[in-house]
Amino acid sequence: MVEFQIAPDLLGRVRVGLLVLEGVSVREGDPSLDAEVDRVCASFRERYGEGRSSEVPGAADARTLYKALGIDPTKTRPSNEALLRRALKGETLYRINTLVDALNLVSLREQLPFGLYDLDRVTPPVLL
Repeated sequence: MVEFQIAPDLLGRVRVGLLVLEGVSVREGDPSLDAEVDRVCASFRERYGEGRSSEVPGAADARTLYKALGIDPTKTRPSNEALLRRALKGETLYRINTLVDALNLVSLREQLPFGLYDLDRVTPPVLL
């Protein structure tokens, strides 16, 4: 298990989910996953055009949290917003590997920022 703590100033402001995956097979890419990412990006463009990301439901929530924590979201964009902005502009999302690409798809679709970490490189305790 991972020793994980939430900083006191975040209590009540965030909901955290922690999922540890073991034995995951990560590949360089997957055509089906790429097609789904492209489909979701096109769907956002069809619904919102090349409009502002703030018009998409849920997109502004992470930005609001960043501001409340003293982080400038125009300098350090929440991951979901950065992905959404690329999608709305008609730019392809970067392809890294199947694990990162799948998480980016979920982040874009759900408009939530996610983190992905290799536990072999994490030094406990983890503090958000």
